Amino acid sequence: KGLLLCGLRKSELKDARWADVNLDRGELRLHKTKNGDSRVVLLSDDMKAHLAGLPSRDKSPWLFPGRDGKKPLNNADKPFQRIIERAGLAGTDFTIHCLRHTFASWLAINGFSLLIIGQALGHRSQAMSARYAHLNDNVMRQAASSVGRVVNQAQQAATGDADATSGVEEPAAT
Repeated sequence: KGLLLCGLRKSELKDARWADVNLDRGELRLHKTKNGDSRVVLLSDDMKAHLAGLPSRDKSPWLFPGRDGKKPLNNADKPFQRIIERAGLAGTDFTIHCLRHTFASWLAINGFSLLIIGQALGHRSQAMSARYAHLNDNVMRQAASSVGRVVNQAQQAATGDADATSGVEEPAAT
């Protein structure tokens, strides 16, 4: 759940320590990311609540400790595969990294720019963010329909033809 709520890389969340979390300010400091930078991740209220409820709080230096509590969880893929099996998705190509793509896609679907998505994911380029922010078919259909409405309105204005807008599907509310 934590990966889905914040869009972090698996390794970023796996290696996170309680000393780097400030729940009052809603921040998680990452000392070294995949691209070598450090950054501060701003946590949503849902993510703060998730972290506050973790059993490792006040018991381990790691948010997600291994069995002995002295090291971080070594392999998050095994517990994730158990979750996938319980969800009835066994045999699919759904990986733990898909949660990061899902986070980015939900931001895009809700109208956030590639700049915001990139900052949330810690990307250096908007091109990388665009690879993560997949839109579903309904959103793409709505976008295309909005262009059709503009074209038909322009045609109606130019010709005075009230039937110019017929056949244009109204998009579903998001």
